[in-house]
Amino acid sequence: MEEYTDRQVERVRRTVREPNRSDILKTVRKGRRGNIASPKPNQRTKPSWSKATIRNNARDLRILAGQLQGLDEVEYEGTTWTGREGRDDYPDRLLDLTPEQVTELITEMSIERDWARSNERDYCLTVRNHFLAHDRVETATEIDYPQVGLENAAVDIETVPSREDLLALIDGESIRDKAMYTVLWESGCRVTALASLKIKHWKPKGEGYGVVQVPGAYVTGLKGAEHSAKPITFARGYLDNWLSEHELSDDPEAPLFHGIRPQDEPSEHLHPHSVHQQLKRIARRTEEIDAEHISPHTFKHGRASEMRASDKYSKEDIEQILDWEEGTPMHGRYEHVTEIDEAERILRKHGFAPTDDGDSVEHRECPRCGTIVDMDAEYCPKCSLRQRNEPPRWWRIYRGITDEDDPVREKYREELPPADAAELVPDLFDHVKRVFLSGMIGGAVRSKVDGELAEEQKETYYRSIEDPDDRQWVYDNISGIDQQHVEEHPHATDIRRIESGELNV
Repeated sequence: MEEYTDRQVERVRRTVREPNRSDILKTVRKGRRGNIASPKPNQRTKPSWSKATIRNNARDLRILAGQLQGLDEVEYEGTTWTGREGRDDYPDRLLDLTPEQVTELITEMSIERDWARSNERDYCLTVRNHFLAHDRVETATEIDYPQVGLENAAVDIETVPSREDLLALIDGESIRDKAMYTVLWESGCRVTALASLKIKHWKPKGEGYGVVQVPGAYVTGLKGAEHSAKPITFARGYLDNWLSEHELSDDPEAPLFHGIRPQDEPSEHLHPHSVHQQLKRIARRTEEIDAEHISPHTFKHGRASEMRASDKYSKEDIEQILDWEEGTPMHGRYEHVTEIDEAERILRKHGFAPTDDGDSVEHRECPRCGTIVDMDAEYCPKCSLRQRNEPPRWWRIYRGITDEDDPVREKYREELPPADAAELVPDLFDHVKRVFLSGMIGGAVRSKVDGELAEEQKETYYRSIEDPDDRQWVYDNISGIDQQHVEEHPHATDIRRIESGELNV
């Protein structure tokens, strides 16, 4: 990427004629440094450009300058960059164009070159950046650009994840993943921004909320994110729980989210790809979730749909959280999804309670600590109190194939079992895994030996998992639970080796 970026800038330097050459190079310098003025009233400058943005703006401005003034032919590293003559019906200098001339020129080029509307839009926005870089803010904001694809890009309510899907995904996952994906959802930030967060970017405010200051200009290659504050409410408890276990929570420069495998260093940031892949793995093992429609990007759609459906967020609030431009047409992508919600919101404002479901997510207070908890949440994110009475599935299956004097059942005779078997201490987890694996083959063993097991075999023999849905659940989840246990208890492997005599201390 860096090679292509440098090549485009060098091509501007060698082929574009003055004064456009100096103007474009100044725009590139200011974009690289994050010094281009922003038309937003609450933002002084735009964030610094990524390498891809530098490359695209340098290329587009060079092409436009060639249309006006022409380009010089140059030999460079064995390649011939061809020249061309400019047009006679426009000023030579890009900055001398009026907003109307900008639109007219780009429209003519689009017709000549058979561009898509998205290409027209990109060139218009590039010229806007060019004018903004030279403090021509008023002229820049008067440049119109096409609204692309909104009529065909409406968000499909049937595939967009909901808050209920989020809660199902994180149920039983590691403390880190619960915090990481609720913050990703509620902040609406890109996965690149999430992976770049440090401890210092989290600012607790009061008991039940806080602010994540998403780094924008300070992260190289971060596309489109602003250095803006993201309010955090329901994710606060999950984040507090994670930070209570974070080894470097007192170091402001440490990553907010780090790897939790035995070989991972808590001082190293997660790679965005790892955040994406882990979410995919969780989705594949979560019942009633279509993994195809789960990704960090669809989380952003889900959050936008949730806010559009609620009377708690104005359009300005949504733009702030999702980093949309002021007056963006993006709201149009969600209007067909929320038509009924819009009508219900008006009714609520006038004191009428809708007869149907109302808001998509209902809440209640945790009876132990008073934290506001989603109605479908199994555990309180603040104090971990179970909010629902039905037992976790692993526990229901386990009870069905073990006796009352089983050590794990005795352990939780008076206590609540954890939501996920991976949260068990290593010795109990090893026992549960043996029981499940035996239960998967128990029926076959019984039919072959016809009850004539030796006494020592009977001690390690457990009943078969008879229900086919339960057998499939164990088959689908046992390896993921095992991996999660390794992540939750990174030193368990060494402990087992010590106890077996394989490892000396």
